[in-house]
Amino acid sequence: MSSQRETSLPPYTQRAPAPVGPPPSYSIPLSLRRCTGGSTKLFHLGVQANEPLYTVSIGHSSTHMTLHAGSSSEGLVLAEVTRQSIYLYNGRYDIIKIFSTGFEAGYTRYQRTQYEKTVAYLMGKPGSLLSSPRDVLVAEGDLGTEEFECRDSRGVEVRELDPNASGCKLVRLDSEGPGGGRGGRRDKRHHGETSDGKEVVAVWTFSRSNFKFKVIGSGARDLGGEFALVALMTALDLVCLNQPGDLH
Repeated sequence: MSSQRETSLPPYTQRAPAPVGPPPSYSIPLSLRRCTGGSTKLFHLGVQANEPLYTVSIGHSSTHMTLHAGSSSEGLVLAEVTRQSIYLYNGRYDIIKIFSTGFEAGYTRYQRTQYEKTVAYLMGKPGSLLSSPRDVLVAEGDLGTEEFECRDSRGVEVRELDPNASGCKLVRLDSEGPGGGRGGRRDKRHHGETSDGKEVVAVWTFSRSNFKFKVIGSGARDLGGEFALVALMTALDLVCLNQPGDLH
C-alpha cells in the first residue's frame, strides 16, 4: 500500500483591503452551460446555449485559465486558475483567484478599482490500493477554511444535468447530507447526499462538445456567490486543464 504523507498547504495570500462601501459582488447564476460555438481555448458560458454571459479563455500552455464577464475575452476578469510549476509529492496544486469587479447599491452598479484575492487551492490527493486519487479543493470563505472533494459520479444529481455525459460532484467533507448523514446505496439515499453521508454542493457534466454546471444544496443557499464562483472554476479547471481534449 502506498504511503500517505501530510501535505503542507502554501499560505493564503493576504487579502487586499476592500474599498470603503458595500461588500464586493460575486454573484453568478447557479446553473450554467457551455454556449454553442467557440473552440478548445476560447468558449462561452450562459444560462441558455445561445445567450453568452461569460467567456472562458485558456493559455496556449494549458496552465492558465481566465473567466471574463461578457461575450469577449476583453471583458472584465472575474476569476482565474493557474497551474503551479511548484510540484508537491503527489503531483501539483492549482491556485484559484477571484476579482472584485464592482459594488452594488440598490439597483445601480458602481465600478471600483479591481482587486484580487486568492481564495482556494485545488490539490491532488494520493490514492492507495483501496482508493483512487482525488482532487481536493481547499477554499477560504466567510465560514472559514473548508475542504471539498471532487468525485466522479453517475448519481441522480449528475444525470439531472445530462443523462448521457460523464459527471463529477463537489462534496463538502465537513458536512452531513440532507438525509442526516445516513448515506447508503444510490437508489436509497437522499438527493444531494453521497454514499458516505456527505453533502453534494455542486455538480457538473462534460462531453466532447458540452459542459453543464450547477450549484446545489448549501452551495446555493448558504455558502454565497464567492463559493459558487470558486466551484465553477474548479469544474472548469478539472475539465479544461486536466483533460484539455474533452471540450472542442
